[in-house]
Amino acid sequence: LPIVFPKETRDSQLIIKYSIIKSHQDPLLCPVRTITEYLRRLEGHEIMVPHHKNESILYRPLIRDVRFPKTPVCSQTIGNHIAEITSLLGLPPNETRPKARAIGPTEAIKRGATVDDVVVHGNWSSDVIVNNYYRLTRATATNFTSLVLS
Repeated sequence: LPIVFPKETRDSQLIIKYSIIKSHQDPLLCPVRTITEYLRRLEGHEIMVPHHKNESILYRPLIRDVRFPKTPVCSQTIGNHIAEITSLLGLPPNETRPKARAIGPTEAIKRGATVDDVVVHGNWSSDVIVNNYYRLTRATATNFTSLVLS
């Protein structure tokens, strides 16, 4: 999938990045099946819209309102959906909801990913950014007892 207008540039020039979607063995968690079904539902609604950062560039928005396929979805709509989903976390009343952008890196590290992997996958500028702003806990998946005693 091409990503038009990613945050970074190369030699002060805009670049197009590509993201590769890999399958998952569990059909309920498989992003390839998800995007295939999503695109099937949007069949016949191929539209091109001007990009809000440069109206001379037309693109086909990946994320659209399935009820109104000719309408691209904006970041505010996605943010509202994420806020609704994170409200289901069942946090204590006095605890604030975590930023959605922090949940992924935190869970990946807790399940064994290295901070370096998270930096690369999330396209972060450094591990300092991840550790200071997007890591909710310092818990790791490393079993130090096994490491030391084996």
